[in-house]
Amino acid sequence: MTGLVVLSAALLPVWLDRFGLADRVLWVSSSAGFLLAIWGTIFIVFRDRDFREWNKADMKAHPVRTVLFWTFLEVPIQASLVLEIFGVAPTLSSALYVTALVLNLFEAAAWLGRLVLARDSP
Repeated sequence: MTGLVVLSAALLPVWLDRFGLADRVLWVSSSAGFLLAIWGTIFIVFRDRDFREWNKADMKAHPVRTVLFWTFLEVPIQASLVLEIFGVAPTLSSALYVTALVLNLFEAAAWLGRLVLARDSP
């Protein structure tokens, strides 16, 4: 699901630009949409009992990886989008958005790797 989020987020500013939005409105709208998609995905995924159980076991088995994942991927992704939404660095709008996209792409690859390489424990 994370891969779909990053693909949609990559296309969102292109689509919104077709409506002739001003740069500030374009990047704020794109960032808000991206952030909503991330939180929607988190909400949907963590509602699944099987995923929650697998994730809890994976976090206990690999605590350092979990901390690194959330510290160096998820927090900077959301921070970049929130900074853009609040206009902290208006001259860096596209840079903040692309940073969130690239990190989210790495996050999608990390999730895919975790799921593919996960081994069922007895």
